Amino acid sequence: MKPTEAAAKPSLKERFAVLLKEYGPVAVLVYLTLFLVGVVGFSVAIQAGWSEALSRRFGLTLDGGGGLAGTLVAAWALTKVLQVPRILATVVLTPLVGNIPLVIRLRERLDKSKRGAA
Repeated sequence: MKPTEAAAKPSLKERFAVLLKEYGPVAVLVYLTLFLVGVVGFSVAIQAGWSEALSRRFGLTLDGGGGLAGTLVAAWALTKVLQVPRILATVVLTPLVGNIPLVIRLRERLDKSKRGAA
């Protein structure tokens, strides 16, 4: 790869900003869905007894703070560790979700209602 090609490639932050501008609520919904799936998935895994394996994999200590609150905090921490891959997944998935016919119609209705209210 030539140095000019590397310099011309936008950063992840810039790509995410363009994605938000182009797809708006769809990008936010995809990101939040991935976040909630991560928290719920890690919560279920911790409750199922996989906390030792998760601790070794992500280098976090998941002991103490039992109960639901402790499980949710540990699940949030594990989900936070995966934030960069989640943003990358959002950048990849949002155009795919945004081009589903039903989503296109909903976006068009939202645009029309915004123009009508202005």
